[in-house]
Amino acid sequence: MVKLRDLLFEAKYKKQYKSLKAMRKDSDRIFGTRNGLGNIGAPRVRLRRGSEMEKTGRMQPAFIEIEGDKMWVDAYKKIAFNGRGTMGDVIKHVRKETGDSNA
Repeated sequence: MVKLRDLLFEAKYKKQYKSLKAMRKDSDRIFGTRNGLGNIGAPRVRLRRGSEMEKTGRMQPAFIEIEGDKMWVDAYKKIAFNGRGTMGDVIKHVRKETGDSNA
């Protein structure tokens, strides 16, 4: 059963990558693309992607940051980023946890 505090609290998670290519590959796997026109979107979380320049200027580490309800962010962190799951797997997990088919 889902606890009320999991639904009320906002959470944030930032996944770091060594390169832009690795970030794009993971982003396409998790969130999917539609005919190469960009990401479809992520349900119940705000998605932010970007890159930073290293001090030496040789590497360009990238990141994906998600922010939203604690339950959704934890599900993305556990299933999509640390496992090999996709956005669909995250949605199925949250629906199973909450017992709500409209989650």
